[in-house]
Amino acid sequence: MTRVVGAVYEDGVLKLLADPGLAEHQRVVVEIRLPSESTAESELEEWQRVFEGLSDTEIAEVETIAFDRSRFFREP
Repeated sequence: MTRVVGAVYEDGVLKLLADPGLAEHQRVVVEIRLPSESTAESELEEWQRVFEGLSDTEIAEVETIAFDRSRFFREP
């Protein structure tokens, strides 16, 4: 199982920014990835790659699902 949790390195210790949901004394493997120093242009290029290789019909279907706000909220 994989979980991604942000952390800050402070005083020689990695301090998690959220509860990772682990049992006490649980052993884990830590992979350190530094946040990218991206620009607005590089971010836009990355998002445009989401649709790479899709047909116009597939793009329209993805956009329909993404823009359907009824999927964002549950009924109480």
